[in-house]
Amino acid sequence: MIGVIDEENSSFPVTEAAQEAFEAAMAKIIMARWEAMSVEEQAKIIKPSKSGKS
Repeated sequence: MIGVIDEENSSFPVTEAAQEAFEAAMAKIIMARWEAMSVEEQAKIIKPSKSGKS
């Protein structure tokens, strides 16, 4: 499961350094996925098309 490390429900303690490393790794994954997208795909995320109004 992708998400933040949950200290309360974890069976082992999570240090602040481990949490920061996890968050940095997630940021790298997100940026890599973003950079792999085409400009058109990025534009859809930034500014949804007017035809897609709900």
